[in-house]
Amino acid sequence: MVQLKYYGDDRDYFKYDLISVILKEIGFDNYGFVPMLTKHRDDNEGSIAPKQSDCKSKELLRFICSHSTPDLNNWELWLKKFVPSYLTVQPINSIYIGNRDRNDYWSKFSQVIASKRSLIFLDPDTGIQAGRKTKISCNQYEKYILDGEISNLLEQLPETSVFIIYQHLQRDSKKHESDMKRKIDALSGMATGTKVSAYREKDLAFLFVAKASEIHKKIQSVIRKYCTQSTVNPRNIYLRQTVGTPK
Repeated sequence: MVQLKYYGDDRDYFKYDLISVILKEIGFDNYGFVPMLTKHRDDNEGSIAPKQSDCKSKELLRFICSHSTPDLNNWELWLKKFVPSYLTVQPINSIYIGNRDRNDYWSKFSQVIASKRSLIFLDPDTGIQAGRKTKISCNQYEKYILDGEISNLLEQLPETSVFIIYQHLQRDSKKHESDMKRKIDALSGMATGTKVSAYREKDLAFLFVAKASEIHKKIQSVIRKYCTQSTVNPRNIYLRQTVGTPK
């Protein structure tokens, strides 16, 4: 999630538009939210306000603008119309992932992660360590889901559920394709039978992880449709060993 000060920005607009479409198209019983919130940092960066888009929900944009006070509980208000049950841990605005004592954080969210028939959103600051070429310094751990953590998460993922994981891409757009291929291959190799695909718009991507072929095919169908209807460029669908852009 990064810091709470970025709540409701242009990235959130993309995140929750895509999540809303998936929940509408696939009949999940539950939505699970693992925000991976980090503490406020004083820096020169600021949030980018969401901009109206021809291919994204105008209703969602109005919701974001009318619920502008930073509060992660607002996403439950938005998503409850698309799914019967919303799962997270409270107080959601003050549970931080941190660089240390991370086992305690994951323990708090264990029931969310193991929930059946669920779309479970993991929202790290930057993304996953898997497939990364360079080492992560310990004071940057809070920005990532580390490899050992991913392995444990995959063990807990039920056959009837799907992880959707946020991934921020590096500034060099020429490396986006190779980075995504490495991440998909790394995730796929962490547990037998793990099925991974991804969708990217500009420098933001989402990895979808499932164990069952049937639910994975449904996810792929939805993101193909979403990609076709999107007017954002560049955009790509990434499958294992393949990369494609709609004609």
